Amino acid sequence: MQNVREVSLMFSEFEHLNEDKKNNIVNSAIHVFAQKGYKKAATDDIIRLAGISKGSLFVYFKNKQNLFLYVYDFVLETIINELLNENMTDEKDVLERLKKFFLAELELMNKYPDMFEFVKMVNTENIPALSEKISEHNLEKVNQSYAKIFKNIDQTRFKDDIEIEDALNIIRWTLNGLSDRYRITCKQIPLSQLDFGLTKEEVNRYFRLFQKLFYKIERID
Repeated sequence: MQNVREVSLMFSEFEHLNEDKKNNIVNSAIHVFAQKGYKKAATDDIIRLAGISKGSLFVYFKNKQNLFLYVYDFVLETIINELLNENMTDEKDVLERLKKFFLAELELMNKYPDMFEFVKMVNTENIPALSEKISEHNLEKVNQSYAKIFKNIDQTRFKDDIEIEDALNIIRWTLNGLSDRYRITCKQIPLSQLDFGLTKEEVNRYFRLFQKLFYKIERID
């Protein structure tokens, strides 16, 4: 995988643009990729929506693949930064922190519909030329997210005979399984048709179970 300096140099022309122009190009690319998918998305559609020349786009990114990977990293970073804000990480109860993180992700679907349609497209479209790079990016971002989520938690809430690392792994695997199931559901229906109320109820049930399994009774609120 390329390191940060290599990526920075690759897109240096683009990074020197003013923020409004950069955001316009990125948001235009997100929209086109989300609506048409990677294979059917045309750079002509992106430049028309962004109001720039085709030559400029290729100066910035060289090709559609580079543009796509840049946008993908932008989307993941934006979502993660929104989720892992100071209010989130100030919560010392790891179960409350994780629940807030998971439910906040649902709320962000309404705030950034194009971004989540883009993520949905990445997870549902078979893109052989990019599958390895996408997997690498996913793994890196997921590991970064959980490293922040599990940082500075209150370990005194856990039962004395519980291996905390094992408990956190069980919670993590459960949430990953839920996320995978929601992705499968998203393949079949638009995000706008998902029943977030039912999803929240299910998430709350799981976290009540986690409390019973892993926390000292006197510490359960």
